[in-house]
Amino acid sequence: MTVINQLLKGICDAKRVGEAIDLLLRRMPEFGFTLVVVSYNTVLKGFCNEKRAEEALELLHMMPDGQGVSPNVVTYNIVIDGMCKAEAVDRAEGVFQHMIVKCVKPDNVTYNCLIYGYLSIGQWEEGVLRFKEMSACGLEPDGFTYGLLLDYLSKNGNCSEARKCFDSMIRKGIKPDITIYGIMLHGYDTKGALSEMHDLLNLMAANGISPNHHIFNTVFCAYAKEGMIDEAMHIFIKMRHQGLSLDVVSYGALIDALCKLGRVDDAVLQFNQMINEGVTPGNVVFNSLVYGLCSVDKWDKKMLENPIKFLSSSLSSEDDLPAHQSYKEDVSSDDWRSSDYSLPWSSEKDDPKEDEDDADANTKDNDDDSNDFDSDFALPPHKQARRMFRLK
Repeated sequence: MTVINQLLKGICDAKRVGEAIDLLLRRMPEFGFTLVVVSYNTVLKGFCNEKRAEEALELLHMMPDGQGVSPNVVTYNIVIDGMCKAEAVDRAEGVFQHMIVKCVKPDNVTYNCLIYGYLSIGQWEEGVLRFKEMSACGLEPDGFTYGLLLDYLSKNGNCSEARKCFDSMIRKGIKPDITIYGIMLHGYDTKGALSEMHDLLNLMAANGISPNHHIFNTVFCAYAKEGMIDEAMHIFIKMRHQGLSLDVVSYGALIDALCKLGRVDDAVLQFNQMINEGVTPGNVVFNSLVYGLCSVDKWDKKMLENPIKFLSSSLSSEDDLPAHQSYKEDVSSDDWRSSDYSLPWSSEKDDPKEDEDDADANTKDNDDDSNDFDSDFALPPHKQARRMFRLK
C-alpha cells in the first residue's frame, strides 16, 4: 500500500486529482487493493490544495465506516482546513460538528483551522470562542494559535490588545518565535509606534533571537516612513554587517522618504546603488522618484523612454544638484552624521577592523576629490555607505 499511496500523492502533487480519484475508487478495488484511510486523506488533500473543497467534502461523505477507512482526525482536519481557506466557515463548522458526533476528538490543528477561518472573515468573537473552547477541552493553545490572534489584532490596528495577548502567551510559558515578533512589529509599524517597536526589539534581543531580513525590513521601513533617515540608515548598516542585503521593499521605503524630504540627489544615488546591486526597481520606486524630480524641477520626458539610464545620469555631477544643496555639502554636514541611536541587538564595542576601514576610507576621500558615482560603487558595500553618509 505504501507504493500506491506514494503514487496517489505524486498524481495529486501534479494537480491531476481526477486521475487520483479514479485510481482510488475504481482501479484499486479492481486490482484487489484494500482501501485505507491514508489513501483517502491523500486525495482529500489533493482536492483542497486545488481549492476544490466541496469535492473533498463529497468524498468525505462517501467514505465507509469501519473496514479501516473510517475518517480520523487527520481526515476531518484536511476538509475543515480546506473549507476555512475557501472562507466557507459555516461548512467547516458543519464538518466539525459531524466529527464530534462520530466521536473523533479534535486536536490543536482542528481548532487552529477553525480560529483561522473565523478570523479570516472578520468574526473575532467566534474565533475567541473557539480559543476558549480549546482550553476547556484540555488542549493548550500553541504558538501558532496565538499567532493567529496576534495577526488579526495587529492588522486591525489593535496593538494594545495584541500586546496583552502577547504577554499572556509569555506568562503561559510559550516562547515567541521570530514569526510572532514579526507580527507584533508589523502592527506597531502600521501605527507608527516606534517606541513600542524599540521596546519589543530589546525584548527580542534579551531572549537571544537575532533579527532576520523580514524584521530588519519592518523596522527599516517604519523609520523611513517617519522621515527618520538617520535611524533608517543605521539599520541599513546593521543589515549589511549581518550579511543581509536591502531588497526592493527596503530601497523603496528609503527612496520614498528621501524624495519626500527633498533629498532627491540622495534618492537618485540610492537608486543607482540599487541597480548596481542587481535589485530590480518596482512601480513604487519610480513613482517616488518622479514625485521627487518634479518637486525640484528636474523631470524630463526622457525618463519615460529609459528611466534607469535617465536616472543613472540625471545627477552625475555636482553642478546638476539642486542649487540649495550639494551632495558634497550634505554628507559632511553635522546634521547627517549618525546619532547616539543604536539597535538593541548591536554591540556597544566598536570593531577595531571597522575603525581601520574608516581610516582607509577617509584617507582615500582626502586623496580623491571626485564625487563620481562609479568610484563609490567600486568600494565594498559597507564602505559605500560610510562614504555616502559619513556614518560611524
